Amino acid sequence: MRVLLVNPDYEIERYMGRHFGRMGWVMPPMGLLYLAAQLEREGIEVEVYDAQIEERPLAAALNEARPEIVGITCATALVGSTLAAARLVRQTLPASTVVVGGVHPTVRPDDLVGSPDVDIAVRGEGLKTIVKICRALESGADNELGTIAGTSHRLDGELVSNPPRPLEPDVDSFPFPARHLLPMEVYRMSPDLSIRPPMDIVFGAYGCPYDCVFCAAQTVMGGSFRARSLDNIMAEIDQVVREQRPRTLLMGDDNFVLSKERTLDFCDRYAARGYHQTLPWQIATRVDSVDGETLQALKKAGCYLVSFGIESGVGRLLDTVEKGTVVGQAENAVRLAKEAGLYVRATFILGLPGETVEDSEATIRFSRRLPLDQVRFALATPFPGTELWEIAKAEGSVEIDDWMQLSSMGGYREEELFYVPRGRTSDELKRLQRRANFGFYFRPRIMAGFAGRIRSFDELGEIARGAWGLVKATIAPY
Repeated sequence: MRVLLVNPDYEIERYMGRHFGRMGWVMPPMGLLYLAAQLEREGIEVEVYDAQIEERPLAAALNEARPEIVGITCATALVGSTLAAARLVRQTLPASTVVVGGVHPTVRPDDLVGSPDVDIAVRGEGLKTIVKICRALESGADNELGTIAGTSHRLDGELVSNPPRPLEPDVDSFPFPARHLLPMEVYRMSPDLSIRPPMDIVFGAYGCPYDCVFCAAQTVMGGSFRARSLDNIMAEIDQVVREQRPRTLLMGDDNFVLSKERTLDFCDRYAARGYHQTLPWQIATRVDSVDGETLQALKKAGCYLVSFGIESGVGRLLDTVEKGTVVGQAENAVRLAKEAGLYVRATFILGLPGETVEDSEATIRFSRRLPLDQVRFALATPFPGTELWEIAKAEGSVEIDDWMQLSSMGGYREEELFYVPRGRTSDELKRLQRRANFGFYFRPRIMAGFAGRIRSFDELGEIARGAWGLVKATIAPY
């Protein structure tokens, strides 16, 4: 049994705009690497094809690997690319079974299995499901294939969805991602976040217990939060350091500081290994999760950047999106993080339901009043599986010709925005996004902060590339 796992063409320049697309993140497909590790554990031959970095066309990879199963990952923005890849598989290897998985097949499997080129959609966590599919095909038990929990398929032209597969409670049982199957050194963060390439990612926990209306975590993971043991996390970090030799580490948790005690323990273990001096790292968390002691411990353990999801500077809108925080908590968290000596990044969303022009301007002013080092202003985007999707449907018709329409960076794309709150216009929101991002960064304090980070000609080039890209994206985005 041979399996090829595919990360299809992301079309990042079309999704983020031509300038940001050329300088943005190129992140390893960690979900596929988890699947690959599980398959290897079961003795199944597997390869990973990532269109972001591959020089070979997918057809060449298919002809070389000759897989019996092709698994394609699919976020909402990748629906078109996923279907195009499935069509190529069907043309190249008609006898292969095409399996799709990821967020979009989980919340809308009919968008994928409605295609004659897709055989099975995996919903939710796929580690055990993909093994079940392989074993059923390997044994020729086609009757079992249609009954596997956590899958959807076609039967007589109709969508059939089997019961969901329960989430694995023991996340320490997961294998470490099969990083050896991809050249991890080629992946990168965006210039504002990158301090020392190459980078790597480790997840300490999976899921999020909060229910913000713009996030699909509740739908995809049922609001669960499953933390790995610190022994297990440190074992993976040890392996990453030993085998990959990254110079920057991203802890990929949605909210790294959900437990203060656990965070302090992690910091002690990380520093005890000496990594605080050799492997700087960054996290994302909530403004209501941190205090001064925790932030000081993060800094002492080598964490260099904390990213907060602040979203808005208007309390009424924080209530609207069910963030569960207040404006004062954001002010306090940012101040404490700066006092600890950390770089502080924040994400904001413009164009939320019920937001006025005055509200947008208030959020922009709020971002500049805080002692932040970096920001990202996104536009409210109603992805399927979120409550925001339901709000958008209630406000008007939701018609999708191309799932690439759902881009949080719509201000840098020529197309009209998919979602515009009542009383606002697409052009106005697009201009606001561009002005908010540009106006934040091109201030003397922020530019001096980036200049102070430069330790080499490579870092100078990376920051200069990012600055020039932001100028071009603002002045001539299309």
